[in-house]
Formats: sequence, C-alpha cells, structure tokens
Amino acid sequence: MSAKFLMVIDDSPTICHILEAALSRQGYQVRSFLEPLLALHALFVTGEVPLPDLLFVNLVLPRMNGFQVIQLLRNYPQSKYIPIIVITRRDGLVDHLKARLVGANEYVTKPFKIQDIVELARRYTQSA
Repeated sequence: MSAKFLMVIDDSPTICHILEAALSRQGYQVRSFLEPLLALHALFVTGEVPLPDLLFVNLVLPRMNGFQVIQLLRNYPQSKYIPIIVITRRDGLVDHLKARLVGANEYVTKPFKIQDIVELARRYTQSA
C-alpha cells in the first residue's frame, strides 16, 4: 500500500517545515505550499500533485483566505470529500463556525501539539 499524501497550505515556512517533518516521520508523503493559488494550480491545472488524502489549511493566506480555499475545494466533485483541517491562530467563535459552514472537518488553533496533528492525520487517513 502506498503512503497517504497530505497537503499543507500555510504562509509560514516554519509551520510548513514542522508539519512536513513530523508527518513524514509517520510515513506520510507531505507537500506544502506557502501560496494557496500555487497549491490549487498544482492540483487542478498542472496535475503536479495528486488529490491529497488530507489537507491542512491556514485561514490567513496571501491573495485568497482559507475559507475561500475550502469553499472552492468543496465545489468541485473530485475534491468535495477530502478531509480538511484548519490550522490557525484565529480562535474566535465566528471563525470556528464559518470554517464548519464552508466545509472544514476540524479546527486546530496555533500553537498546536504535534501529537494532536499526528493523531488527526491518523484518524482521517485510516479509511481513506
């Protein structure tokens, strides 16, 4: 069985590096993008990356926010059912509700514990 493919979209190179390192150690293939438009281009235009088994996305991103990314993915049949985990510093009730409404499966606030991220990855990729 091939390794599960996870994608990270976060404007912080540090967060991307931490998630890539931690999840790769667990046997996942991980690709991160600092720019949501580059991630979407790689997915849907060039096919450079496969559809992920799980996506981690920040809400605060350049040119397009995380809510818009999630909504866009939920509108396409091929990406409609990808589990999406929001990872953000924004901890307001409105942000939580809005993330759920656009289709996020989970909401994690920064700073986070790596073991929590690994557990979420495990939970969402077990049956995928």
